Amino acid sequence: MVRRFPYFQEHYFKQILIDDVSGFDDTLVTPFRERVEANGMTVDDLDLKNIYGYIHLYDALRLYAIAVRAAMNLTGNESIYEDGRFVWNQMRRITFSGLVSAAGVSSGTVMMDDIAERAPIYATFYVSANSDTVKKINEIEPKLIEKCDGLKTKTGCFDLQITDVMTGFWPSPDGTLPKQEPACGYRNE
Repeated sequence: MVRRFPYFQEHYFKQILIDDVSGFDDTLVTPFRERVEANGMTVDDLDLKNIYGYIHLYDALRLYAIAVRAAMNLTGNESIYEDGRFVWNQMRRITFSGLVSAAGVSSGTVMMDDIAERAPIYATFYVSANSDTVKKINEIEPKLIEKCDGLKTKTGCFDLQITDVMTGFWPSPDGTLPKQEPACGYRNE
């Protein structure tokens, strides 16, 4: 999705930015607004400058609920939530959908790494000097490493995989690659 951000052109033109994969569209905001409005509030009741904080808090609470439910199902013990280490272990290497809108639009995938930290999902964006649009070039997603113990390596045990979203990207005025042979006819002679 390409969205217009004229103020970015002034400060970041001809630059490539790395941001949250949904950094320049409303895929995170829409499901959250719907959930708030479904509970009798309006978005005017919230400080929208911190909307990403609200969304990540929702995801964190959902993660905790999923981990406690998994712990209870494994042990049959309704008081297992008191064992923080056991609940924490249920948070390792799980993936779930974040906040989902009525139309089925998700705030994105939440992936927990081997030490139960949220693995980052990023994208690269290009800010053109000749346009007030921000274009997504790549998506950068974590891939968990098999047979890796984050407690021993003190890492999350994941690699970042880069996927091209825009093919033939070139930071030229029209976004196209230069011709193999220039109009002047120069052939490296």
